[in-house]
Amino acid sequence: QISKDSIWPEKNKKITRCIVVSAYTDCEWIDGMVDYVEENRNKKSIEFRFYLDFFASKISVLKEIQERLIEINSRIRRIDPNGGIFLIKKFQLFHSKIIITQTEKLCKVVVGSINFTQKAFEKNEEIALVDDFNNPKNYPHYTWQIEHYIEKLNAIARNVSEIEESE
Repeated sequence: QISKDSIWPEKNKKITRCIVVSAYTDCEWIDGMVDYVEENRNKKSIEFRFYLDFFASKISVLKEIQERLIEINSRIRRIDPNGGIFLIKKFQLFHSKIIITQTEKLCKVVVGSINFTQKAFEKNEEIALVDDFNNPKNYPHYTWQIEHYIEKLNAIARNVSEIEESE
């Protein structure tokens, strides 16, 4: 069982970056993330983005999900005007699960099987690698691969507010 607290840097350390990549999530879990980042963020500079699977998000079939994601997206954009919820529309399985949280001196990376939902954190048996690094110059070799992957997602992602009802 992985706890929600294990994915965050120490309390009172101001978050400068929070990136979440998840095939499956729920609005309650995203709301909790936004609450935490809002309370613990660096007020001067922050990067805050969610990358979600277009199809798994159910945005195209449930109007209430679409409205809720747009509302949460607006909250995130008040924190980071360039951030928000971005949807990945691939016609192959998008199954990635990554969280990166950073402060000025610490990076925490979570990679594993865990879906980022309330149920997964509270009831499911899940596995995740949670790694802390306190010197950006000493990040392990795999972090560049994650960064490259996020760059590729940026190229194909669309902000949730740009999705039209007809889609």
